[in-house]
Amino acid sequence: MPSMLAVLALSTPIFGFSLQPPAPLDLGPSVVAQLAPGAPSPLALSDEEVSAQLRQRQEIATVHRVFGVMTLVAMLATTVFGFIQFADEYGFHGSHADTACAHQSAVFQDSCTGVPVPHVIAASALGAFYVTTFALSFAMPDPLDIAHQSSAYAGRVRAHAALRWVHLTGMLLQVVLGVIVSEGQDIGIDPVRDFGTLQALAAVHMGIGVATLGALTT
Repeated sequence: MPSMLAVLALSTPIFGFSLQPPAPLDLGPSVVAQLAPGAPSPLALSDEEVSAQLRQRQEIATVHRVFGVMTLVAMLATTVFGFIQFADEYGFHGSHADTACAHQSAVFQDSCTGVPVPHVIAASALGAFYVTTFALSFAMPDPLDIAHQSSAYAGRVRAHAALRWVHLTGMLLQVVLGVIVSEGQDIGIDPVRDFGTLQALAAVHMGIGVATLGALTT
């Protein structure tokens, strides 16, 4: 029975639904050795400590999952608003005069100059949710060293951990490119004369956004 309860706890995915252990786990040294041969020695961690850390992992994982879903929704909204902003300001036109902003037919006409408000609001919410989710991923204890095991679940944990560095890189690049594109006039970039440069930067910004969304979704 202890072994079965341990398996239920350890089968909890980072993202998705899972079974919950109905009672506090009671892991003896033999169970720990069987489930995770590379884990800290049962002599170094008492059964109570292992059980407490597994329960803490389960609790944090639940919150982590909620913020992960909120992050995904905010990233989807940010991406959609970004596509609209790109179509309004640049599209795939050859000059500023051909754009929807220049023709006064933009979806977000008020955002054709200055700060693209809808996109920035969504991105700000995304940043808050993302930082929280990212921090929670480091707060979950791993007393059985699951990340270094050979099971299918351990493989998903490792993939999940590796992908966070991919979408973190994407997030940081997005911030830099977004500031350059939206505040280009402050650093000497003219929206009319340097239209091609801004259009290219905006396209890269959008492409990285799609790739980041893909990494987070995965």
